[in-house]
Amino acid sequence: MANQTRSRSSRAAATPQNSATMGVILVVVAFVVGLLLLVKGGSDGAGGGGDNPTGAQSGAKATTSTEPVPLTTPKASLAVVVGNGSGIQGRAKATADKLIAAGYTAAKGVDGVQTTASRVMYVLGAEDDATAVAEALGLTAVTPETMPNPIPLKNAADGATARVVVLVGPDFNPAATGSTGGTGTTGATGATGAGN
Repeated sequence: MANQTRSRSSRAAATPQNSATMGVILVVVAFVVGLLLLVKGGSDGAGGGGDNPTGAQSGAKATTSTEPVPLTTPKASLAVVVGNGSGIQGRAKATADKLIAAGYTAAKGVDGVQTTASRVMYVLGAEDDATAVAEALGLTAVTPETMPNPIPLKNAADGATARVVVLVGPDFNPAATGSTGGTGTTGATGATGAGN
Protein backbone atom coordinates (compact mmCIF):
# COMPACT_ATOMS: atom_id res chain seq x y z
CA MET A 1 0.00 0.00 0.00
CA ALA A 2 2.89 2.22 0.56
CA ASN A 3 3.71 1.88 -3.12
CA GLN A 4 0.29 3.08 -4.10
CA THR A 5 0.61 6.13 -1.88
CA ARG A 6 3.96 7.03 -3.37
CA SER A 7 2.63 6.53 -6.84
CA ARG A 8 -0.24 8.89 -6.17
CA SER A 9 2.10 11.40 -4.57
CA SER A 10 4.39 11.43 -7.59
CA ARG A 11 1.41 11.84 -9.93
CA ALA A 12 0.00 14.60 -7.80
CA ALA A 13 3.33 16.44 -7.88
CA ALA A 14 3.65 16.08 -11.69
CA THR A 15 0.13 17.22 -12.53
CA PRO A 16 0.46 20.83 -11.28
CA GLN A 17 3.70 21.26 -13.21
CA ASN A 18 2.12 19.93 -16.43
CA SER A 19 -0.96 22.07 -15.89
CA ALA A 20 1.13 25.19 -15.46
CA THR A 21 3.15 24.40 -18.58
CA MET A 22 0.01 23.67 -20.57
CA GLY A 23 -1.56 26.88 -19.32
CA VAL A 24 1.43 28.94 -20.45
CA ILE A 25 1.41 27.24 -23.85
CA LEU A 26 -2.32 27.88 -24.27
CA VAL A 27 -1.91 31.55 -23.35
CA VAL A 28 0.94 31.95 -25.86
CA VAL A 29 -1.04 30.18 -28.60
CA ALA A 30 -4.13 32.29 -27.88
CA PHE A 31 -2.00 35.46 -28.01
CA VAL A 32 -0.43 34.48 -31.36
CA VAL A 33 -3.81 33.54 -32.87
CA GLY A 34 -5.37 36.77 -31.60
CA LEU A 35 -2.47 38.79 -33.01
CA LEU A 36 -2.77 37.07 -36.40
CA LEU A 37 -6.51 37.68 -36.53
CA LEU A 38 -6.02 41.31 -35.59
CA VAL A 39 -3.34 41.84 -38.24
CA LYS A 40 -5.29 39.98 -40.92
CA GLY A 41 -8.54 41.73 -40.04
CA GLY A 42 -6.90 45.17 -40.20
CA SER A 43 -5.10 44.55 -43.49
CA ASP A 44 -8.12 43.62 -45.61
CA GLY A 45 -10.58 46.10 -44.14
CA ALA A 46 -12.96 43.40 -42.92
CA GLY A 47 -12.05 43.74 -39.26
CA GLY A 48 -11.24 46.62 -37.06
CA GLY A 49 -13.24 48.25 -34.36
CA GLY A 50 -14.57 51.68 -33.70
CA ASP A 51 -11.27 52.63 -32.04
CA ASN A 52 -9.32 52.18 -35.27
CA PRO A 53 -8.87 55.61 -36.90
CA THR A 54 -7.95 53.93 -40.19
CA GLY A 55 -10.99 51.65 -40.13
CA ALA A 56 -12.83 53.86 -42.62
CA GLN A 57 -9.88 53.77 -44.98
CA SER A 58 -9.62 50.00 -44.69
CA GLY A 59 -13.34 49.72 -45.39
CA ALA A 60 -12.93 51.91 -48.48
CA LYS A 61 -10.21 49.62 -49.77
CA ALA A 62 -12.46 46.60 -49.30
CA THR A 63 -15.28 48.36 -51.16
CA THR A 64 -13.12 49.34 -54.11
CA SER A 65 -11.66 45.85 -54.38
CA THR A 66 -15.07 44.57 -55.55
CA GLU A 67 -14.98 46.90 -58.57
CA PRO A 68 -13.10 45.85 -61.71
CA VAL A 69 -9.45 46.70 -61.57
CA PRO A 70 -8.60 49.18 -64.29
CA LEU A 71 -6.27 47.57 -66.78
CA THR A 72 -4.20 49.57 -69.19
CA THR A 73 -4.48 48.01 -72.63
CA PRO A 74 -1.45 48.16 -74.91
CA LYS A 75 -1.83 51.15 -77.25
CA ALA A 76 -1.81 49.07 -80.42
CA SER A 77 -4.60 46.82 -79.11
CA LEU A 78 -6.89 49.50 -77.72
CA ALA A 79 -10.06 49.94 -79.77
CA VAL A 80 -10.52 53.72 -79.97
CA VAL A 81 -13.29 55.32 -82.01
CA VAL A 82 -13.17 59.03 -82.76
CA GLY A 83 -16.52 60.61 -83.60
CA ASN A 84 -16.68 63.94 -85.40
CA GLY A 85 -19.17 66.12 -83.56
CA SER A 86 -17.49 69.38 -84.52
CA GLY A 87 -19.22 70.02 -87.85
CA ILE A 88 -15.79 70.48 -89.47
CA GLN A 89 -15.09 68.05 -92.31
CA GLY A 90 -12.27 65.56 -91.63
CA ARG A 91 -11.86 66.32 -87.92
CA ALA A 92 -12.39 62.70 -86.76
CA LYS A 93 -9.96 61.27 -89.32
CA ALA A 94 -7.32 63.86 -88.42
CA THR A 95 -7.78 63.07 -84.71
CA ALA A 96 -7.60 59.31 -85.35
CA ASP A 97 -4.44 59.87 -87.41
CA LYS A 98 -2.93 61.75 -84.47
CA LEU A 99 -3.72 58.79 -82.21
CA ILE A 100 -2.28 56.33 -84.74
CA ALA A 101 0.94 58.37 -84.82
CA ALA A 102 1.03 58.11 -81.01
CA GLY A 103 0.81 54.29 -81.22
CA TYR A 104 -2.97 53.77 -81.02
CA THR A 105 -3.00 51.89 -84.33
CA ALA A 106 -6.55 50.54 -83.84
CA ALA A 107 -8.06 54.06 -83.82
CA LYS A 108 -10.65 54.96 -86.45
CA GLY A 109 -12.68 58.04 -87.30
CA VAL A 110 -16.46 58.03 -87.75
CA ASP A 111 -19.35 60.50 -87.73
CA GLY A 112 -20.46 61.60 -84.27
CA VAL A 113 -23.43 63.53 -83.00
CA GLN A 114 -23.10 67.32 -82.88
CA THR A 115 -21.48 68.60 -79.67
CA THR A 116 -20.17 71.91 -78.38
CA ALA A 117 -17.32 70.41 -76.34
CA SER A 118 -15.04 67.42 -76.83
CA ARG A 119 -15.64 64.34 -74.69
CA VAL A 120 -13.67 61.20 -73.90
CA MET A 121 -15.73 58.18 -72.85
CA TYR A 122 -14.77 54.68 -71.74
CA VAL A 123 -16.31 51.30 -70.93
CA LEU A 124 -16.07 50.01 -67.37
CA GLY A 125 -12.48 49.09 -66.57
CA ALA A 126 -10.92 51.33 -69.25
CA GLU A 127 -10.70 54.61 -67.31
CA ASP A 128 -6.88 54.57 -67.33
CA ASP A 129 -6.91 53.92 -71.08
CA ALA A 130 -9.27 56.86 -71.63
CA THR A 131 -7.05 59.13 -69.55
CA ALA A 132 -4.02 58.07 -71.60
CA VAL A 133 -5.90 58.75 -74.86
CA ALA A 134 -6.97 62.20 -73.64
CA GLU A 135 -3.36 62.98 -72.70
CA ALA A 136 -2.08 61.74 -76.08
CA LEU A 137 -4.45 64.17 -77.78
CA GLY A 138 -3.66 67.03 -75.41
CA LEU A 139 -7.25 67.13 -74.11
CA THR A 140 -6.08 68.04 -70.63
CA ALA A 141 -9.25 69.97 -69.76
CA VAL A 142 -11.48 66.99 -70.58
CA THR A 143 -12.34 64.58 -67.77
CA PRO A 144 -13.01 61.06 -69.10
CA GLU A 145 -16.51 59.77 -68.35
CA THR A 146 -18.23 56.41 -68.48
CA MET A 147 -19.73 55.44 -71.80
CA PRO A 148 -23.34 56.60 -72.09
CA ASN A 149 -26.09 54.58 -73.70
CA PRO A 150 -26.63 55.29 -76.52
CA ILE A 151 -23.09 56.07 -77.63
CA PRO A 152 -23.05 59.60 -79.15
CA LEU A 153 -22.15 58.51 -82.67
CA LYS A 154 -24.30 58.86 -85.82
CA ASN A 155 -24.20 55.07 -86.08
CA ALA A 156 -23.99 53.66 -82.55
CA ALA A 157 -22.79 50.34 -83.98
CA ASP A 158 -19.51 52.09 -84.88
CA GLY A 159 -18.68 52.20 -81.17
CA ALA A 160 -19.98 48.75 -80.22
CA THR A 161 -16.52 47.23 -79.74
CA ALA A 162 -14.74 50.41 -78.66
CA ARG A 163 -13.19 50.62 -75.21
CA VAL A 164 -12.67 54.37 -75.62
CA VAL A 165 -14.73 56.84 -77.68
CA VAL A 166 -13.55 60.37 -78.33
CA LEU A 167 -16.25 62.79 -79.48
CA VAL A 168 -14.44 65.72 -81.08
CA GLY A 169 -16.11 69.10 -80.67
CA PRO A 170 -15.31 72.43 -82.29
CA ASP A 171 -13.09 73.21 -79.29
CA PHE A 172 -10.43 70.73 -80.45
CA ASN A 173 -8.16 70.99 -83.47
CA PRO A 174 -5.96 67.93 -83.90
CA ALA A 175 -3.60 69.92 -86.14
CA ALA A 176 -2.84 72.40 -83.35
CA THR A 177 -0.10 71.42 -80.92
CA GLY A 178 -0.86 71.78 -77.24
CA SER A 179 -4.62 71.71 -77.81
CA THR A 180 -6.31 71.42 -74.43
CA GLY A 181 -9.95 71.03 -75.36
CA GLY A 182 -12.62 73.23 -73.89
CA THR A 183 -10.54 76.35 -74.54
CA GLY A 184 -11.83 77.25 -77.97
CA THR A 185 -8.58 76.38 -79.74
CA THR A 186 -9.03 77.00 -83.42
CA GLY A 187 -7.06 76.17 -86.49
CA ALA A 188 -7.55 76.00 -90.19
CA THR A 189 -11.22 75.54 -90.93
CA GLY A 190 -12.50 73.12 -93.51
CA ALA A 191 -15.85 72.83 -95.08
CA THR A 192 -18.50 72.12 -92.51
CA GLY A 193 -20.41 68.93 -92.83
CA ALA A 194 -21.05 65.60 -91.25
CA GLY A 195 -17.96 63.96 -92.70
CA ASN A 196 -15.51 62.46 -90.31
